Amino acid sequence: MTGLWPYSGSQVMLGSRTKEDKQGAESYQTEVLLTLGKSKGIIFTIIGKYTTMTQKTKSIGHCGFNPGAPLERAKSVVRFRLKAGHNFLGVYLHWLGLAADEACPLCGHARMDGDHLLQCTGLDEYTIEDIVSRYWEARRQMVKLDK
Repeated sequence: MTGLWPYSGSQVMLGSRTKEDKQGAESYQTEVLLTLGKSKGIIFTIIGKYTTMTQKTKSIGHCGFNPGAPLERAKSVVRFRLKAGHNFLGVYLHWLGLAADEACPLCGHARMDGDHLLQCTGLDEYTIEDIVSRYWEARRQMVKLDK
């Protein structure tokens, strides 16, 4: 088996290890000392070839742009942010020190968090079930208010 193995210090040995090598017999293949930089270069080349090869096989049969993908990502981002609490609404922005208080700038409610999005009167154009649209609209309006 050909490969790299430690030799001494910042050098590695490139050569082959066969059954005879393991049994102590001499190997007829020449061994080459490599510096750490050359070893890294070889490893990155192998990884690059492997990555290119696997990416090509993954893209076989791909038909191009998926119009539903941005919407699915937007939904996933909202769900994650609301669940984790890192949602860039009033409470979190106040906790980060980026807002003076936790109040909702859209309706004046005392605390703007994920639960408040369902009740906010500034977002009445969206149904209560559509939390994704309510979240992004609230963020859009908050950015407009900051300008």
